[in-house]
Amino acid sequence: MDRRSPVLSAAFVLAGAFLAAGILTSCANLPPEPAPRGEVRIGPVRTEALDPSRVRFLFEVRTSNPGPRALPGLSLDCRLEAGGIPAGLSEASGAGGAGSPGPVGPFSLGPGEERVWSFEGTADLRSLPASGPDEVPWRIAAVLSAPGPDGIPGEVGSARTEGTVPRVREPLLTIRSIVLVRHELVNVLLELVLDVENPNPFPVEFSAASYRFHGEGRKWASGKVDRPASVPARGSAEVRLPILLNFTETGRDLFDLVAKLQVVRFRLEGQARVTAPLPFLPEFRMDFDRSGAVQVERTLPTRP
Repeated sequence: MDRRSPVLSAAFVLAGAFLAAGILTSCANLPPEPAPRGEVRIGPVRTEALDPSRVRFLFEVRTSNPGPRALPGLSLDCRLEAGGIPAGLSEASGAGGAGSPGPVGPFSLGPGEERVWSFEGTADLRSLPASGPDEVPWRIAAVLSAPGPDGIPGEVGSARTEGTVPRVREPLLTIRSIVLVRHELVNVLLELVLDVENPNPFPVEFSAASYRFHGEGRKWASGKVDRPASVPARGSAEVRLPILLNFTETGRDLFDLVAKLQVVRFRLEGQARVTAPLPFLPEFRMDFDRSGAVQVERTLPTRP
């Protein structure tokens, strides 16, 4: 019998213990496994003006998983703001169904998988100050979240994009005068003289106006006129609306009011078509409703 066997056995046991301890120490020093990450990309973004105050945004968000493990329980949250004002978004297509608001999810992405989501939203610019810039900045942000080890959702990917859209302002109407053009036995032809001011940095054309005119609380006339008036950028132009009064219908008191060139309390309401050399919004309808008091003139007074 070999007398060295107990010694060798003890040595082997001791060596094994040291080896196991080394392996455990090595495992304890391994770097933690990196948190799963996803990729998010926004685009293309398309904008279209519905009218001078509202802009529709349509865009895609691509989510992908570049890692070797599946990403379950994902949610995608997108935000849009224009001119600093948040705008509502809805999913145009995808798992959430057409028109679904709020974050998309939950959904999963397998290793190397990509999913594309479409969104749309409308920004209302009516609350922006009239004296604001001619370009309205917008920004879109998308955040991809997944539940962490504690079950609390955390960000695993994000993207952001921004740009500007033109600010389109409606022309401003001011009633400057009522001019007596022709006076007959029972009829009087008047012209309502308007100053049309263009606050935009590009020219516009004011045309195809339909209108209703009330004087002293009674309807005087209604009509349509389609004589386009070009209004330069940051400038103004004159527009005349004909008014034919029949005093057998409106009354003798209105006849005397006009004949004596007195002040008329009025209300003018209607619509007009406005065109602009702007692909973003080449044409729009403008509603107007103005009231006040103005004097009847025989000749048009000069502008101040």
